[in-house]
Amino acid sequence: MSGGDKNNPESKKSRSQNLRGKAGVYKRGNVWLSVIEYPPDPETKKRKRVWLGGFKTQQEAIEARDKARYNIRNGIDVAPQKLSVRDLLARWLENSKTRIGAKTYQEYEALVSRHIYPRIGSVQITKLRPLHIESMYNDLLTKGRKNGKGGLSGTSVRHVHGLLNTVLEWAVRMRIVSHNVMKSVIPPNRARPDVEALTNDEIVKVLDAAKGSRWETAIKLALSTGMRRGEIGAITWSSIDLESKTITIRAALSETKAGVTVKTTKTGRTRTVPLAPLAIDALKERRQQYAAERLAAGPAYMDEGYIVADPLGRPYAPSALSDAFRKIAKRAGVKKRLHDTRHTFATILIGSGTDVRTTADLLGHSTPTVTLSIYSHQILGHKEDAVAKVGERLQAAIAGQKRHGV
Repeated sequence: MSGGDKNNPESKKSRSQNLRGKAGVYKRGNVWLSVIEYPPDPETKKRKRVWLGGFKTQQEAIEARDKARYNIRNGIDVAPQKLSVRDLLARWLENSKTRIGAKTYQEYEALVSRHIYPRIGSVQITKLRPLHIESMYNDLLTKGRKNGKGGLSGTSVRHVHGLLNTVLEWAVRMRIVSHNVMKSVIPPNRARPDVEALTNDEIVKVLDAAKGSRWETAIKLALSTGMRRGEIGAITWSSIDLESKTITIRAALSETKAGVTVKTTKTGRTRTVPLAPLAIDALKERRQQYAAERLAAGPAYMDEGYIVADPLGRPYAPSALSDAFRKIAKRAGVKKRLHDTRHTFATILIGSGTDVRTTADLLGHSTPTVTLSIYSHQILGHKEDAVAKVGERLQAAIAGQKRHGV
């Protein structure tokens, strides 16, 4: 008989001596192991054992055993030792499908498939460490763009950080893991957003180029209210009060693979913005066009009250508005994007002395902190002007005292 024969008594004795210990802690050769026994399965009535190892010392094995037993008593799901980061993200995405918007879901899917899966997707969730995350961030910052041609911005990598943190917080709440390793990870600095407002000359050129087009009203609303493109597309005549000269922004259009849908605003809040004369005149003209188009189309007109719509009343996709603005701006010789009309509105507000909280409310930011993070340079310049005026006033007061011999 060979020494490895299972029926060999000497072989059995050797194995017994090689695996020795008590209370769920054993030694095999030069390493220590822990064995954890789970309660019986409600359906099969069978118990499940999970081996943890190998540890260099008996104390490490005891600590692992005690931690696992604590987790079992508290309902933490430590059984799936082979659950990977990819598995966890897939589970979270599936769980979140009914709670987040379709566009947001698509954006999350793109983040995980492009940036997370290729780098740490295969790492077991129980073995995920802060170093894995930081190494991924460094890779994304240096060669995270498609085909490795350049790195992502700090802001883009922070989106990855935010998603991972959200998923791991959920995993802790669901008792899939016992702690969130993201608490030990510092995200990269956020890239300063490009803020390019249109100059007065550029505003005139764009408005001249848009005159008479289907996009004239939309562009005038964008410049005079600072609305996002999806919000402009979702505006209906019921949102307009020409008597009080206000517009109420309640919703936004969202563009996904399934088509265009209506959702809440970015912050989920409703806001009311006063209408400037430029917008009021544009809306009055558009009202006449709207009535004429509805009459011409007859029963084919989809009368849902959208202001920015095609000749049959159908709303335009948000990307269509961006494309139209780009073409109009190019024709006008202006190198600006549609989103720069929002920056223009904000810059004019700040330059006129509007406080940050009011500016944030008009722009639909969640907090004034968001406004400060985007327009800090403009606000700083405005503060310098204000302090300069204070200095002038103080100098005048001192000069007046000297003249009167005080």
